[in-house]
Amino acid sequence: MTKSAVLGPEDTSVWSIPARSSAELRPYLGASPSIETTHAEIKRLAGDIVQDAATDWDKVKAIYNWVRANVRYEFDVDLQGP
Repeated sequence: MTKSAVLGPEDTSVWSIPARSSAELRPYLGASPSIETTHAEIKRLAGDIVQDAATDWDKVKAIYNWVRANVRYEFDVDLQGP
Protein backbone atom coordinates (compact mmCIF):
# COMPACT_ATOMS: atom_id res chain seq x y z
CA MET A 1 0.00 0.00 0.00
CA THR A 2 1.29 3.45 -0.86
CA LYS A 3 0.11 6.41 1.17
CA SER A 4 0.22 9.93 -0.22
CA ALA A 5 -1.19 13.32 0.67
CA VAL A 6 -4.30 14.64 -1.05
CA LEU A 7 -3.37 18.02 -2.41
CA GLY A 8 -6.11 20.55 -2.87
CA PRO A 9 -6.20 23.16 -5.59
CA GLU A 10 -3.90 26.13 -5.09
CA ASP A 11 -6.60 28.76 -5.62
CA THR A 12 -10.02 27.81 -4.28
CA SER A 13 -11.41 31.35 -4.39
CA VAL A 14 -12.86 30.66 -7.83
CA TRP A 15 -15.08 27.91 -6.41
CA SER A 16 -17.89 28.03 -3.92
CA ILE A 17 -20.51 25.66 -2.61
CA PRO A 18 -23.73 26.51 -4.46
CA ALA A 19 -26.83 27.41 -2.49
CA ARG A 20 -28.76 24.93 -4.62
CA SER A 21 -27.42 22.03 -6.65
CA SER A 22 -28.33 21.51 -10.29
CA ALA A 23 -31.32 19.32 -11.15
CA GLU A 24 -28.91 16.92 -12.84
CA LEU A 25 -26.96 16.34 -9.60
CA ARG A 26 -29.82 16.43 -7.09
CA PRO A 27 -30.69 12.70 -7.34
CA TYR A 28 -27.14 11.86 -6.24
CA LEU A 29 -26.94 14.38 -3.39
CA GLY A 30 -30.20 13.79 -1.57
CA ALA A 31 -31.12 11.54 1.29
CA SER A 32 -31.55 7.82 0.72
CA PRO A 33 -32.06 4.81 3.02
CA SER A 34 -28.33 4.64 3.77
CA ILE A 35 -27.38 8.29 3.33
CA GLU A 36 -29.29 10.49 5.74
CA THR A 37 -28.26 13.97 4.60
CA THR A 38 -31.31 15.66 6.12
CA HIS A 39 -31.05 14.14 9.60
CA ALA A 40 -31.04 16.98 12.16
CA GLU A 41 -28.14 15.60 14.21
CA ILE A 42 -25.95 15.11 11.14
CA LYS A 43 -26.68 18.66 9.97
CA ARG A 44 -25.90 20.05 13.45
CA LEU A 45 -22.65 18.11 13.65
CA ALA A 46 -21.60 19.23 10.16
CA GLY A 47 -22.21 22.84 11.19
CA ASP A 48 -20.10 22.35 14.32
CA ILE A 49 -17.28 20.74 12.33
CA VAL A 50 -17.01 23.61 9.83
CA GLN A 51 -17.70 26.54 12.16
CA ASP A 52 -14.06 27.73 12.19
CA ALA A 53 -13.41 27.07 8.48
CA ALA A 54 -12.47 30.21 6.56
CA THR A 55 -13.18 28.90 3.05
CA ASP A 56 -15.31 26.24 1.42
CA TRP A 57 -12.15 24.18 0.81
CA ASP A 58 -11.38 24.41 4.54
CA LYS A 59 -14.90 23.07 5.18
CA VAL A 60 -14.22 20.12 2.89
CA LYS A 61 -10.95 19.37 4.69
CA ALA A 62 -12.55 19.72 8.14
CA ILE A 63 -15.34 17.26 7.31
CA TYR A 64 -12.90 14.84 5.66
CA ASN A 65 -10.60 14.94 8.69
CA TRP A 66 -13.48 14.49 11.14
CA VAL A 67 -14.86 11.49 9.26
CA ARG A 68 -11.41 9.94 9.00
CA ALA A 69 -10.81 10.35 12.74
CA ASN A 70 -14.28 9.39 14.02
CA VAL A 71 -16.09 7.01 11.68
CA ARG A 72 -15.24 3.34 11.89
CA TYR A 73 -16.49 0.68 9.53
CA GLU A 74 -18.34 -2.14 11.23
CA PHE A 75 -20.12 -4.76 9.17
CA ASP A 76 -23.71 -5.17 10.28
CA VAL A 77 -26.36 -7.00 8.29
CA ASP A 78 -29.03 -4.75 9.78
CA LEU A 79 -28.24 -1.17 8.80
CA GLN A 80 -28.38 1.29 11.67
CA GLY A 81 -29.34 4.96 11.44
CA PRO A 82 -27.14 7.86 12.40
